[in-house]
Amino acid sequence: MNRYRKLLTGFAAVGALGTMLGALTRLCIHVWMAGPFSALFYGFGLISTGLLFPAFLCAVLSLNARNGLHASLLTLCLFTPMLMSYYAVSSLRGGYDAPGAVQFWALLLLPAAAGAWILRAFRHVKWFRMLIAGGAVLLFLIDLIYVADGSRRAELAELMLLAGLMAVLFTADREPKESRYRAVQFRYRQQTEI
Repeated sequence: MNRYRKLLTGFAAVGALGTMLGALTRLCIHVWMAGPFSALFYGFGLISTGLLFPAFLCAVLSLNARNGLHASLLTLCLFTPMLMSYYAVSSLRGGYDAPGAVQFWALLLLPAAAGAWILRAFRHVKWFRMLIAGGAVLLFLIDLIYVADGSRRAELAELMLLAGLMAVLFTADREPKESRYRAVQFRYRQQTEI
C-alpha cells in the first residue's frame, strides 16, 4: 500500500508542476508585467512555448522513471494539466486567440508518452542517445527560428536548455539496475555455496 501511495504522490506532484507551468507560460507570454524581472518572465514564456522545453521535461522524467509505463504515465501527468491550465488561463484572459495551438499540443500528448517509453527502453544504447541529441539540436534550431523573436536572452536560454538536455542524456545511468541486481545476487550465491 505504501508503494502505491508513493506512486500516486509522484503523479500528483508532477500534475501540479504541469498545472503551474502551463499557467505560468501563458501569463508570462501574454500578460504585461512591469518591474525588474519582466524580461526574465517574458523570456521564460518564450522558451516554454517552444518544442525544446517539453522535450527536456520528457527526457528528465523518462530517464528518472522506474520503467517505460511509469515514464509514459509521468509524461501524460505533466503535459495534460499543463495544456489544460494553459487553455484555462487563456479563456479567463478573454478568449483564446489560437485554437490550432491547443489542438496541436493535444495531438502531441500520445506521441510524447510513446517517446518517453522508447527513451526509457533505449537509454543505454549509444546510437539512440546520439539520435536524440541530433533531434534536440533540430528542435533548438526550430525554436530559434520560430520562437526566439531575435531576442538574445531567449536564444541564450534556449542554448542553456539544450546543454541541460545533453547533460541529462549523456550522464544518465550507464548500467541497467537489473544487471547490477543480478550481479549482486550472483556474488551472494557464490558466497553461500562455499
